Amino acid sequence: RTPVVAGRRRNGRALRGVWAAAGCLAVLFAVAFEGAAAQPPAQGLQCAAGLYDATGGADPALTGCVSCSPGWASNQGSTACTQVLTGEVRNRVDDMTFIGAWPEFRVSVGDALTVKIHTSHLATGFEEAGERPRLVAAKSWGLPGYATLCGSNAYGSACTNGTGAETWGLLQFAPTAKQQGEVYSVCGEATMSMVPGWVVQPLLVCLRIVVVQVTPTFANSSVLPEYSTFSSDVHFVGAVGCTMEIPLQISPSPCPAPGCTISPAGNASQCSTSCGGSATLVPSVVGQLPSGATLHRRAFNFSEELQLVSSGDVSKYWAITWTPELHSSSQVPYTVCVSPGETGTSRCWEVTVEKCRHCVRTGETLASVAAQHNADWMQLYFSNPTLPSHNPQDVSPGYNLRLGVLYEVQSGEYLEQIAEKFLVEPYDVLSENAELWAESTIEYSPKAPGMSTQLSVAFSASRALMAGGTLTLT
Repeated sequence: RTPVVAGRRRNGRALRGVWAAAGCLAVLFAVAFEGAAAQPPAQGLQCAAGLYDATGGADPALTGCVSCSPGWASNQGSTACTQVLTGEVRNRVDDMTFIGAWPEFRVSVGDALTVKIHTSHLATGFEEAGERPRLVAAKSWGLPGYATLCGSNAYGSACTNGTGAETWGLLQFAPTAKQQGEVYSVCGEATMSMVPGWVVQPLLVCLRIVVVQVTPTFANSSVLPEYSTFSSDVHFVGAVGCTMEIPLQISPSPCPAPGCTISPAGNASQCSTSCGGSATLVPSVVGQLPSGATLHRRAFNFSEELQLVSSGDVSKYWAITWTPELHSSSQVPYTVCVSPGETGTSRCWEVTVEKCRHCVRTGETLASVAAQHNADWMQLYFSNPTLPSHNPQDVSPGYNLRLGVLYEVQSGEYLEQIAEKFLVEPYDVLSENAELWAESTIEYSPKAPGMSTQLSVAFSASRALMAGGTLTLT
C-alpha cells in the first residue's frame, strides 16, 4: 500500500484506456474503408442519341455532350460517334467528283448548269435493311430562283435516283439576266433512318454557283471575210429590190476570274478561265428597223462551221437583212441601232437607199419595172446604156437600173412648180420621193373607259422644199 504501488495501478488503468480507444479507431477506419470499396465507380455523362461525351477527348476545348459531326451517328450514352453517310458533288456525265467541300461553278445567262449531288451510307450495320439515304434540298440554304433539285424548287421534295446504298439527284440551274453577278450557296441535305436508339446528324453536300457577268461586244471575225471589216463601216448603201445585209459578230467578255465554267452542254468537267463557251449572245434592236427589215441568226454551211470550230471562235453571228421596197428610197438615211445583248454598248449604222435606182429581181423585166414606177420601158431602156443585153425582156437579176434623172431643188421652188416643169403629176413626184411624205398612226382615247380608236394620217409636203435636195423624176 505504498504510494508507489498506488501510482502504478493508476498508470496501468490509463494505458488500458489508450489501447481501448485505439482499438475503436481501428474498427472505425476498417468500416470506413470497407464502405468505400463497396460503392460503385463514378458514371460518365449520359448524352442523348446523336451526341457524345467529349470530356477528356483529343480536343481539350470540348467538354460535355457534343453533337456528332454531319453524317455521323451515336446512341444514348455514347463516348464516340460512328460515320454513317458520305456525300460529294459529281459531274453528271462521267461521275467525276469535284474536289473540295464547296466546289465552285461559273455559269452565264443562256447556259444551264447540271451537276449531281451524290450521297451514300457506309456498311456499318446500323442502317435498316434496304434503307437508302434520303436526299432533299437543304432548308437552311434553299435554292436560287430557276434552280431545281430532283425536278423541284421546293424544300422537302426527295430525290429517288440511286440503287443499293446510294441516292443522288440532279441540280439544274439556268440563270436569268437579273441574276448576273449573283453568288449562290446551294446544299443538298442527306439523312438516314437508323435502328432504334441511334440518331444520325444530317449531312450537307454543298456547292457554290457564280452567275458570271458577261458583257458582249461587237467584234471582227478572223475567219469570215464578210465579218472582218464591218465594225469600221458606219454607212451602208442599198437599192430598191436588192437584199442588203449588215453582218453582226458578237463576242463575250472574258470571265472576271478563273473558275469552272460550264459549257453550253452543261458538262461541268469542261472547266476554263474564259466565259467564251458559255454565253448565249442575243442582240436586240434599239428603236425600230426600217419596214421589212429583220434581225436574225446567221446560218452557216458545213465548211464555215468547221472553220469556226477549228479556230476556237465562240462568237455568235447575226445579221440585219433588208430588201427595200418601192417608196423606201430616200435622201435621208435610215438609222439602225443594235445592242449586242442585255448588257453592252449598242452601235448604230446609217443605211441609205439610193434614189432613182431599182435593183432587178428574178423574173422582172424593163416593162414590169417601168409599170411599178409609172414610167415607160423605153425611158428606162435609154436611161441605162450599159445594159448587158439589148433585149428589154432580158435583164439580169441584181442589175441596178437607173429610173430617170435626179433634180436638185432650187431655192423657192415648190412641188407643183417642179412637176409642171417636167410635165409630170405632183403625185408621181411624191411616190418616187419617200422623204416628202410619211405615214403616222395616232391613238385617241375617248372619255369612255376601255374604248380607244386609231387614226391613220398621211403627211406630205406641197411647198417649201429644201433647197439643195434632190428629187427623183421619171
